Amino acid sequence: MDERVMQFRVGFVVAASLLVTAILVIMFAEPKKLLQGSYPLYIEFDQAPGVLPDTPVRKSGIRIGRVVRVEFAKDDVGRQDTRVLVTVAIDNDKMVYQDEVCQLQTNLLGDAVLEFIRSGQQDKARIEPGSRINGTFQLDPARVLGSMQEGLQGSIDDVRKTALDVQKVAQSLNVTLQQVNDILKENRGGIKAAVDQAEVALRSVSDAANVANQLFGDPETQQIIRDQIRRVPALVDDVQKTLRNLDQGVRVITETAQDVKRVTGALGSEESIAHVKMAIERLGTTTAELEAFAKAVNNSDGTLNRLIHDPELYQSLNRAALNVERLTKELRPILDDARVFTDKVSRHPGVIVRDAIRPGPGIK
Repeated sequence: MDERVMQFRVGFVVAASLLVTAILVIMFAEPKKLLQGSYPLYIEFDQAPGVLPDTPVRKSGIRIGRVVRVEFAKDDVGRQDTRVLVTVAIDNDKMVYQDEVCQLQTNLLGDAVLEFIRSGQQDKARIEPGSRINGTFQLDPARVLGSMQEGLQGSIDDVRKTALDVQKVAQSLNVTLQQVNDILKENRGGIKAAVDQAEVALRSVSDAANVANQLFGDPETQQIIRDQIRRVPALVDDVQKTLRNLDQGVRVITETAQDVKRVTGALGSEESIAHVKMAIERLGTTTAELEAFAKAVNNSDGTLNRLIHDPELYQSLNRAALNVERLTKELRPILDDARVFTDKVSRHPGVIVRDAIRPGPGIK
């Protein structure tokens, strides 16, 4: 066989192998994961049972990365501590935040998974690549079941003790019931009499109920009761009005009593008593003067009595008054002329001298 043909066949097999390998990689791996890359995060745990390289890292049930390395964490002086440092690779298109905590969870078969869950904080900042954070560990369900088994065993013991106590109580109750039964047998006659009396009482109550039913079952009685019930609001209003009027009357009486008290208090002062005494003395003096005036009027020799009882004197006075009125009318022109004369004299005093030298016809 030609050497070139052999080389060609070997090259073809190698190329086919590479092509098949690439196809398998594309089929069983996520192309985006291979192309987009990842960034590291370092998570510390108190313990990390079941965590191995390629352990999945999830968030809300979706895979966002994988575990790269698991090792002991070192303290500040470089000493290996009892804590565990887990290095994880998070896909570049996935982000975790400060308000999320990485929790290590294991199932009954021992498989582990890292889950980012919300912690309830309010910090929405992103955890930067290469950061070192603390994680929490969720107890193994097997251990939890073991603890539950221990607690369940204790509960079973408590239930057993309680059952024994209930049995004792049941025995005591049985003895008590037996004693009650014996007492009932001994007092059967008294119990029967009590039952008979209770029956009589029930019959009396039934008769009273029948009478009440007959009384209140009558339509006319029911109508009367309804009318009286309807009148209750009006009656209540009248009572309220009466109470208000009574309250006002009490207030008026109280104010009047206070006014009387103020008046009596004012009258009780020494100054008021002095004024009252002075007024009484003046009233007495006025009464005496009226009495003297009345005596003078009633005196037959007095002027007032003559003026009242003598008609001739009254006529004389009437005539005198008429004469005075007539004289007044006659004097009025003279007074007018005198007024005119005095006015002219006051205005032209030389007229008098001129008229005296040269007499004229007079004023008129």
